[in-house]
Amino acid sequence: MELKYRSAIENNYEFCRCLHHQGIRPYVEPLWGWEDEFQNLRFKRNWNPVNIEIIELDQRDIGYIELSKSSDAVKLVNIYITQNMRGKGIGSLVVSNFIRQYKDTAPKLTLNVLWNNPAKKLYERLGFKFVLRDDQTLKYEIFG
Repeated sequence: MELKYRSAIENNYEFCRCLHHQGIRPYVEPLWGWEDEFQNLRFKRNWNPVNIEIIELDQRDIGYIELSKSSDAVKLVNIYITQNMRGKGIGSLVVSNFIRQYKDTAPKLTLNVLWNNPAKKLYERLGFKFVLRDDQTLKYEIFG
C-alpha cells in the first residue's frame, strides 16, 4: 500500500472539517456533548492548512494528518482516516511514517488523545509512552 501526501490548501477545508467531526464526535459527545455550531467554529478557528497534509491512496483523498513543529518537539495534532478506509492499517502506517520521518531530528514527538479514544492503543503499540493525564486528555511522547 503506497500512501501519498500533499500539502493542504483552502479548498480542502470542507473535506477536513467533515472528516474531523466524523472522527472525533464519538469521543467528544459522551464527555461534553456535541453542538455543531460550536464544533464548526472551533474547527474554523484552528484551521491552518500550512500544518496539514492530505493523505491519498490510489489518487483518492482518504484522510489527513496535522502537525505542529517547535524547537523542542513535533506534535501529531490530528490524524483522521475516512470511515470506509478505517481498520485497514492506514492509521498505523501514517503514524509509523510520522515517527520514522521525525524521530532522528526532533528532540521528542508528542500527541494528545482523549482518554476514551481507542487510538491510544495504536500509539502505545507504535512506541509512544504515556506521560500525563490532563482532565480528559492523555499525553504521549517518544524521545528522539
